[in-house]
Amino acid sequence: MLPLYAARIEDLGQGDFVKVDCATCQHVALLAPEFLLRLGLSPQTKVLDLKERVRCRGCGKRGRAAVSIKWRRRAGERASSAGPRQRPAVAPLRRTSGAGLRRRGGRAGRRHRG
Repeated sequence: MLPLYAARIEDLGQGDFVKVDCATCQHVALLAPEFLLRLGLSPQTKVLDLKERVRCRGCGKRGRAAVSIKWRRRAGERASSAGPRQRPAVAPLRRTSGAGLRRRGGRAGRRHRG
């Protein structure tokens, strides 16, 4: 694995993704290197240079992205050495019939009367 500041599209292999998080609406996209090359980007393009070039599909803002790399797990690697897997702090998102995303409804925060 390369450090993020040095990684280029050509350094990404099968199963690696560029992860783009929108700081405005928290939309997350995983972009395969093949997809980036089909868009016409050069294989020598640095991954961090994508930050200013991408536009969020959720809110339409440009320049508000946090870019990182999601490396595929190599053979013999463990998922995490930090101990048991923890649940996420927020509810997962799902697509709705509308244009955006919204949180799942649920019982979070409701009190049970007994």
